[in-house]
Amino acid sequence: MLHYEDEAVGVMSDNDLPMRLTSISLRKTIRVAAGTSVDRVKHLVKVAHRECYIANSLRTEIVITPNGIIVDDSSII
Repeated sequence: MLHYEDEAVGVMSDNDLPMRLTSISLRKTIRVAAGTSVDRVKHLVKVAHRECYIANSLRTEIVITPNGIIVDDSSII
């Protein structure tokens, strides 16, 4: 992985007491090196979410929305 960004949005409902986050949406952008399998990256994202200590500790719905997987063939200096 060359670069990872995650844009998170949390939703709180005024009508659902006690006050809490009712859902969390994560939009991921992942940049990987040329030759990397996009299917493999998607699989690893699913496994990371399934095994995530924080996600497993929350009762809140967490939605993963891929923003993009970018295969980068430029050199890293």
